[in-house]
Amino acid sequence: MVYESDLSVYNICELALLKVSAFEEESTPRAWLMSTAFKYYNIMIDHMENFIKEQYMKVVTRQSFVASSNVSHGGVAYRCLLSNTSSAATEPGVGSQWEIYWREDDSLTVSALSAWITGTAYTCNADISLAEEEFNLVNAWITLSGDSEQPLRIISSQEYDEIEDKGEKGTPEVLMIEFTSPTVMIGRLWPIPDDTCVDDGVLNKRIRKKEENPSSITVDASKQDNSFKYQVQQLAIDLCDVFNVSDTKWDRMYRELLKIEKEYLPSTKSKVQRRRMNGCYTA
Repeated sequence: MVYESDLSVYNICELALLKVSAFEEESTPRAWLMSTAFKYYNIMIDHMENFIKEQYMKVVTRQSFVASSNVSHGGVAYRCLLSNTSSAATEPGVGSQWEIYWREDDSLTVSALSAWITGTAYTCNADISLAEEEFNLVNAWITLSGDSEQPLRIISSQEYDEIEDKGEKGTPEVLMIEFTSPTVMIGRLWPIPDDTCVDDGVLNKRIRKKEENPSSITVDASKQDNSFKYQVQQLAIDLCDVFNVSDTKWDRMYRELLKIEKEYLPSTKSKVQRRRMNGCYTA
């Protein structure tokens, strides 16, 4: 987002106040006006996020789910809880760490499963591979049949450790993100995706678009100018109610905002609703 420096924020607030000021400067302390503008600038920034989402973010992957590995061992059926390369330590029902990687599952038919073999890669569909560009992950969600969406809460590894039954199956509700090194990040879903997800589920991820090398960016003065005007106008409308500006002037400023919006976001349908509420409008 352009114009993020403190000086530019000050300029945005100052110009917005000029648009709505109904006072004599001598009778209203300038410092009070500016502090009020800064307060509502934060509200305006929340609204701006709705507009810049498609400009600065993108959905990078729509990943279908595959079934986790299921094996038989010693006449018992097991399903994989955590991806691993089998070893003596992970041997189902025997190894010192087997309960971390496997769970007995009576719903599976032992005779229909392949036998567990050492030195073999087994997978759990709760383990998510994240590419380097996905380090800027913003949010994620599961899409099921009928376009129903299940948002995922992104949590830390510490929060994930507090989950008691990590082997629970169902439609995922959280995505744990963990850096295993400064350049490697892993993700894990909970609950573990069940058969409904495997048959008809898709994992969606949205990231911030990768930053370009600043030295290679060609500055679009017109776009920056419109961005600045847009932010000023939005803040001015937010401040209208604070300063009890008349409906007539509010309407005029609203129409100006729509005009700027068409220049700033020409490919986006208007998302501004003509509604005054608690000192701001909804977007």
